[in-house]
Formats: sequence, C-alpha cells, structure tokens
Amino acid sequence: TQQAQEVVKAHLANGVIPVLKHFPGHGSARNDSHKGMTDVTDTWSEVELEPYRRIIGQGYGGAVMTAHVFNEHIDEKYPATLSAKAISILRDSIGYDGVIFSDDMQMEAIASEYGLEEAIVLCINAGVDVICFGNNLGYDEQIPEKFQAIVLKAVEEGKVSPERIEEAYQRVMRLKGALGEMR
Repeated sequence: TQQAQEVVKAHLANGVIPVLKHFPGHGSARNDSHKGMTDVTDTWSEVELEPYRRIIGQGYGGAVMTAHVFNEHIDEKYPATLSAKAISILRDSIGYDGVIFSDDMQMEAIASEYGLEEAIVLCINAGVDVICFGNNLGYDEQIPEKFQAIVLKAVEEGKVSPERIEEAYQRVMRLKGALGEMR
C-alpha cells in the first residue's frame, strides 16, 4: 500500500490523475474480460478489497475504475461495472466519493452480453461517472454521437435522472479542480 500511495502522489504532483483498477478486484479471474464475461464467484475474496480500503482510507485523490467481472455474492444479475450493489461497496462500505470510471465498454464481457443502450443506462444508474470506450477492439467512428444520443434519450425517457448526470459532472469537476490545486 505504501508503494501504491507513493505512485499516486507522484502522479498527482505531475498533473496525472491516477486510477485504481479494477474494482472490486480482478486478481482471482481465470479468464480475460476482453474476450467474454468473467465470473469470479468461486475465486474472489474480500481480501481483494483491501488495497482500495487502505489507499482510499489514506485520503486518495484519484479515480477508481470498475472491472467487468461477475460475482453472484455481490450482485446476482450484473457484473461490477453495471452493478449498483458493487458501486455501493465502493461508495458506502469503503467511503469513496470520487470519480468512478468504467472499463472499456466495448470489451466482450459487456458488448457480448448487453446492447449498447442497455449497457450505458445500467452503467450510469449503477453510479459510474465516466464511461470509457477504447474504440480499438472494434472501431466505430460514430461512438461519441451514439453515446450522446443514448444518454439524451435515456434522460428524456426517464431511464436516467438529470440529477444522476449532474452528480457525475460535479464529481469530475471536483477532481479536475483538486488536480489544479495539487500542481
């Protein structure tokens, strides 16, 4: 934990936002979430939360990225990136109120199981603040426009609340402001 904290401090001092990943832990995974759903139900243990508890408990000033892992002991239906229950562990149990990033939503663990619209809506409602698209596993030049249209439609239809969007925006702005103060 001390080494990780030093890496975090060095990044922040140089204007780089560190991102702890992959919450709630990917270390026990036996397959690759780039290629399909990764079920860690039988291999994951609470010890995988300890690095997050320790670093966040020391006043961590960066972001956290979710994992596209499924664990029925955390959520019987959704992988962590789409799971309000998993995000609740990070927010409520660990006490993290910073920015949460998704992992690449085009990875097969998500893309092969959920449609783009469903995945985006679930991700936002789970509590993820920044949704990432690497756009390198399968290039789609329209992904920014598709994303924007899906979010606007979801808000208009009441599937995502404007308050949830504002909450994410405020977290991102707070992080950006804190980064400026640390430099």
